[in-house]
Order: sequence, then structure tokens, then C-alpha cells
Amino acid sequence: MRGSYRTKQFTRILEFLSESPNDSVSAKEIHSACHEMGMDVALATIYRQLEHLTKDAKVKKIVTGEGGMRYQYVQGDSSTNAYYLKCEDCGKLMQTNCHLLLEVSDHMNEEHGFEIDAGKSVLYGRCKNCRT
Repeated sequence: MRGSYRTKQFTRILEFLSESPNDSVSAKEIHSACHEMGMDVALATIYRQLEHLTKDAKVKKIVTGEGGMRYQYVQGDSSTNAYYLKCEDCGKLMQTNCHLLLEVSDHMNEEHGFEIDAGKSVLYGRCKNCRT
């Protein structure tokens, strides 16, 4: 991150995301969590810090459609090929490393010369809880 420039907000946002590496959160959720911890930080600052963290590959930005964005902590190389499933009923966003989706991605690359960006690939449907 731009040399050694690390603010208290930067550190706290990264810690917050790393505490739940399998979850994705919105900037507004991070903003609320910061306020609950007594940290007065502007939403614009959170977006700016998330952009830096995304550029540094410490956080993954997930585009969820209609301009929605969520952010997830990157654990080493573990979430690079992750695809996302979004429930249209409850809004839950789930990460999956399904081998079949990876095979589809490989096929598209090898047979059609098209590389799929997993971080921008969200499949929509209904989760198990909402179907019951």
C-alpha cells in the first residue's frame, strides 16, 4: 500500500475483513461496524481504503449487479478462482470453489479464448433456506 502509509482506519478495516475471511461485506456494513467500535470514519474514507486494499490484492471486490459491491479478505491465493452464488430472496452471497465451475472456466479459456473473471461472476438463484 503506497509505501508505509497505513492509517488507523486502514488497519481496522483490514482486521475487520480478516476476522471473517469467508464472508463478504459492503462498505456500509464496515462503516456501521467502525461506528459500533467507536471509530468515527467517513464512508468515503472506507471506500478509498477498500480501493487501496483491492489494488494491493489484500481484498477482493465482488460486483453483485445493479452497481452493488461487496468486499472479501483474500487469504493467500485461496479465493482467486472463487465464484459467487447470490440468493435472490434473502440476498445472501456465498463463495464456492466448485470444480465444475472451474472446468467451465477452463473450457471457455481453452476452447473459446475467453478468460472468465471469477470475481465478477455471480450466479443468481435461491438458497437452500429460502427454498424450504
